[in-house]
Amino acid sequence: GGGMSVGNVPSATGATGNASEKEQQNRQQLQQQEDNMALGHKLRQTAVPLDLLDMMDADPDAGLNPDCFARGLLNEALRQFSNLNERKASMNMLASFVENAFERRERELRAAAAAAAASEAEEKKKSIKQENNDEADEGILLKKRKRQADDTNVKVEPPTKR
Repeated sequence: GGGMSVGNVPSATGATGNASEKEQQNRQQLQQQEDNMALGHKLRQTAVPLDLLDMMDADPDAGLNPDCFARGLLNEALRQFSNLNERKASMNMLASFVENAFERRERELRAAAAAAAASEAEEKKKSIKQENNDEADEGILLKKRKRQADDTNVKVEPPTKR
């Protein structure tokens, strides 16, 4: 059949949660890119050089126009800024993945501990039941011995506990 089983419901809701998180991250990245482009456009419109020391490094004898040099410097800064933003997004994705893996592992450990506790409780019940059966069997044997002793007038002492 093509129906969804009850077991698949949590994974389906988890996938929806991941999709909405990804959509939100994509919206944030797009907003950040738009902000960066607006900043770059605004900085390109400024007439003042970004860094006076870098402007002083420009060799005027090499024929570099200071305005062109400033624009090149700005483009390089924006490129590096964009790369850093990409690295930051990658690190955030990695951190999210690691956090989810830790949470999943913690849930698995808790489930395993609960299963072990349930198994231990079941074993304890079985051992108590077995001890009760053993005590009942000893009681029956003791009664038989007493009857035999009464028949033969011999005194029988109860067996010692193990």
